[in-house]
Amino acid sequence: MNIIEFYRQDVIENCFKTKSFSNAWEVWEKVIIQKLGKDYNWNDILNLGENLSDVFFSTRGDVEEGLSVAQANSKASTSGTAWECLVTWYLNLVFLNSRAVVFKKTSDVPSPLTDGLKVMHNNTATNSESDLIVVIFPKIPHFSDDLLQVPLTDNRSKPYVPDGNKPAGLYKSGSPKKVNIDKYAAKVCEEYYGKFEMGVIQCKTNWNENSQIPMLWDIVYRLGKNIDRDIPNFKVGSNGFSIIQLKRFTYSFLTVPTNSRENYKATTLAVNRVRNLSGGNYWGFPDKQSVASSTKQIFDNNFMSAFDGSIRQSLQNVIEKKPELLEGFQLEVFK
Repeated sequence: MNIIEFYRQDVIENCFKTKSFSNAWEVWEKVIIQKLGKDYNWNDILNLGENLSDVFFSTRGDVEEGLSVAQANSKASTSGTAWECLVTWYLNLVFLNSRAVVFKKTSDVPSPLTDGLKVMHNNTATNSESDLIVVIFPKIPHFSDDLLQVPLTDNRSKPYVPDGNKPAGLYKSGSPKKVNIDKYAAKVCEEYYGKFEMGVIQCKTNWNENSQIPMLWDIVYRLGKNIDRDIPNFKVGSNGFSIIQLKRFTYSFLTVPTNSRENYKATTLAVNRVRNLSGGNYWGFPDKQSVASSTKQIFDNNFMSAFDGSIRQSLQNVIEKKPELLEGFQLEVFK
């Protein structure tokens, strides 16, 4: 296992420890398996992105029993947190065997990257509502090699010994030590910061009430190094790191939505607010021209550099040659 897959496994484990998600999973797993089919391939996995809202709504039948939407969401455990976990689950599934990880908790992201996201007003840090953070790790052996070949040092990421057999402190009693891996990843990130790519995904169940927030944050991040000229006493980044130093940065909006999708047209205010986000606007349904792209399109639009080849090659390689990587996603058909 390398550091990238270690982080992915940790993120997915934490999703299943989230009560709202684990409760809903009892129903969602069956729906997902039905949509995948028995003889699933890479395309069936990718196409789940067009059905995430159907999966989400499969636990909302209580609305028909006379409960309000809020009560139904509470009873069925399909809260905004569960939606974030479902999206995190799907995106990381497609990213298997790639160099990208979708983090749900900011505290799990290498600290230089989160420092770069901070917007400073005078001496006060203001953080965006960065629900999900996609990190594309650079193509260097520090992240792609097995954990046992990665020696920890106090001198940033050096020396690196690609053929080394020394455990180097990453393991204790047979298990990787996350605190050591976090420290090491942060050191390497400091040194190779300009080779990283990152995407923030604002992930919401409601579209109308939340569309203005990503629009404003995207404007702030687009201003980048010129923000202090246009908005006095503001700057992007802290501790010497800023997103403007990254290889690429995008900001996206991804919604269910719980509002009726028939109400969304090209002229709708909520649609226009997120139309020009740097990373695009997505929902858990198939594409609707001039309104929203399917969640599955976010890979082609923002994160193709994470794959050494194509999505098809990456996922099919997992299915045929590395099925053990699927086990942590807790689908019966993956076992």
